[in-house]
Amino acid sequence: MSSEGTGAKVDARVRNLRKRLPQIVALEERQRSGEDLSSEQRAKLARKPEVEEELQRLLEGSEAPSPRSAEAPPSSAPPSIARPPPQLPLLPPCLDEDDLDPGPCLGLPGAVGSPLLAAPALQRQHSGHWEDDPLAVEDIAPAPLVDGHVQHFEAEILEAVQPFTSANRACARMRRLVRATSVLSLEAFDSDVLEGVSRKGKWKLTLLAMPDGPVAERDPWGGLLGFIAYKVKAQVQCVSIAKLAVVPEQRGRGHGHTLVQWLIDMARKQRNILYLSLSSLPAAIRFYKHLGFRQVDVDLAKLDTSAEDGEEYIEGQVYMEYRCRHRACGGKKR
Repeated sequence: MSSEGTGAKVDARVRNLRKRLPQIVALEERQRSGEDLSSEQRAKLARKPEVEEELQRLLEGSEAPSPRSAEAPPSSAPPSIARPPPQLPLLPPCLDEDDLDPGPCLGLPGAVGSPLLAAPALQRQHSGHWEDDPLAVEDIAPAPLVDGHVQHFEAEILEAVQPFTSANRACARMRRLVRATSVLSLEAFDSDVLEGVSRKGKWKLTLLAMPDGPVAERDPWGGLLGFIAYKVKAQVQCVSIAKLAVVPEQRGRGHGHTLVQWLIDMARKQRNILYLSLSSLPAAIRFYKHLGFRQVDVDLAKLDTSAEDGEEYIEGQVYMEYRCRHRACGGKKR
């Protein structure tokens, strides 16, 4: 990557961190006033020192190189933005000891001595943050072509997963997948998607996973390929995409593209759904357009959806819609 590209990436990260700090301060004020915050909001408060430290490091690094780095010989390796490892709790916020798999664990992060770190079958990669590289995290580009044909990967779609049902808690495979989903969400978005699909939440969760078997059991993510979280807004006849992420080892294979296409197909079968909506960062816009989404002129910065959806606006996001082609409410096709 060129120095100009790296500089632009740092600038964008600094802007997002500067926007995030006032949001954390506002949460502090709400907590001091006696408001009962959700576990996800408390987790955001706990990350304030990390956000401040990263912002200070990026600002200091952009002012001038240190004398030591100035004397160092040039390196052929591309520059990168250092991100400190996330300080995750012993268990993700929405999970408890009942969610732990008594069998071999798969190297998901946890505190020292945690069962989550016991004898991982394979070492896994850190997800990286969605704001820094949305195209990679979402993996929205189509699957690669091999000899002119789309390459297909063996995978299973698990629709409308309810993480906290007794049946899923009793299933070792589902415990692995749910735990991996929580960790991937925390690494990619700094928030736990399971918070939105809990009993009090309104999001729905669909997973893309390897077929059950020895390969999935040894996989560092427990067989998880990716997830998509969405909300059905019946009052406006819309399906709104909240979060989309693919595990880092499986990116570049179009798994995110597969999940969005599945959601499109699902929505088109619903007679009461007129369109899908999402907010995309610029790098991914052209791939959503390939799927049929179109950019809509809406100023997201003026919309306050945090109370309803638990989502925060990120600078540069663009609102997009996909119009479903079916009859709704007895009207003509859209």
